[in-house]
Amino acid sequence: MNEKEFMELLDYYFRDVEGYVYKEIKADYEEHFRMGKTQGKSEEEISRSLGSPKEIYEEFKEEGIFTESKKSGFNKEFFSDIADKIGNIFTKKEKSSSAYDVVMENERIETPIHRIEVKVANTDVYIENHNEDYIEVTHTAAEEQYDFTVLKEGTTLKVGTYDASKFDINKYFSFGIKSPVKEIYIKIPIGNEANINISSESGDGRVYVNKNNVNFLSASGNLDLETKGSMFKGNSASGKFNIRGVKNNINVNNISGDINIDADNPTVNIDTVSGNFKFKFINSNNISINTVSGEIKGEVENMNFNIDISTISGDISVREESGFKKNIGKSYRNIIGRSNSRMYIRTVSGNIKIR
Repeated sequence: MNEKEFMELLDYYFRDVEGYVYKEIKADYEEHFRMGKTQGKSEEEISRSLGSPKEIYEEFKEEGIFTESKKSGFNKEFFSDIADKIGNIFTKKEKSSSAYDVVMENERIETPIHRIEVKVANTDVYIENHNEDYIEVTHTAAEEQYDFTVLKEGTTLKVGTYDASKFDINKYFSFGIKSPVKEIYIKIPIGNEANINISSESGDGRVYVNKNNVNFLSASGNLDLETKGSMFKGNSASGKFNIRGVKNNINVNNISGDINIDADNPTVNIDTVSGNFKFKFINSNNISINTVSGEIKGEVENMNFNIDISTISGDISVREESGFKKNIGKSYRNIIGRSNSRMYIRTVSGNIKIR
C-alpha cells in the first residue's frame, strides 16, 4: 500500500487513542516514510518494511504505551517516555523483520461488474470508491505461499482467501483454517452500483461506497458500513454492526453483537438475542425489532408511528407529542403523528427507550 493508504489505516486503528499520544506515534511513521524516500525506496517498499497498521496498533497496545480511554488525564511523565518506547519497538522490528515483512499484490479488473463476492476467514476487508473506471484489488500477506482468488466470471467478481475451485459464497465457513492474508483492499468506481456480498469468519469489514447494496455474513467479524444503497442485510453470531445511510431496507439477524443504525427512513427488521440496538432516523417507516435481553435505544426526529411495544421485565420510555414519558409500563400502544408506519418492538428483559 502507498503512504496515504498506510496513514489512513493507522488513523483508523488509533482512532480511540488520546490525541497527544497518537500525534507522537504518527509523526514517527511519517518520518520513516520521509527517510525511506530519501534512500530511494518506494512508498510500497516502506510500508511493507513497517508492517500492517493493525499489527502496529496491537503491538503498541501490548507495550502499554496507551489506553483507549479518552477520559484519562494528561500524564507528563508518561508523555515524555513515549518516544523511548516507540524507539524500542522499531528496534524490535529491525531485529525480527521477517515477522513483519509482507507480500503485496495489485490487480486491475475492467468493468462492467454487477456483483462483487468476497469470502475470507480471518482477513480484514476494505472497500471504497475511487475516481478511476476500473476496479482495483490489493492484498497483503505475511507469507509467500497461500490461497487467494481474484476471478471475474461474466459480470461477477470473486475475491477471497480460498482457492477458486472451493470458492462458494453460499457455503458455510471452514472454521480453524487461518489465512496469512492480512488485508484486502477493493476500490470501485464511484458510479459502480454492484451488489457487494461479504462472507467472513472473523475478519472485519469497512465498506464506504456510494450506492451499493451490501450483504454481510460473519461469525464474529465486525462491519462498519456507509452507503446510500437501497438495501443492507447482515447475519452474525457475535459481530458488531455500524450502519449509516442505507435508504430503504435494513435486515439484521444477530446473536450477541451490538447494532447501530443511522439513516433517513429505512424499513428495519432486527432479530437479536442479547445484542444492544441503537438507531437514529430522521423520518418514520416500518420498524420491527425482536430481542431477548438486548437494550433498545432509538431516536426519530419526525415521530409518526402506530406504536406497539411490549416487554416482560424491562422498562419502556417513549417520546409522545406531549413530551417524554418514562417507565410507562410493560406494554405501550399508541398512535403518534399522522403516518401509517408501524413500530413493533418485543423484548423479554431489555429496556426500551424511544425519543
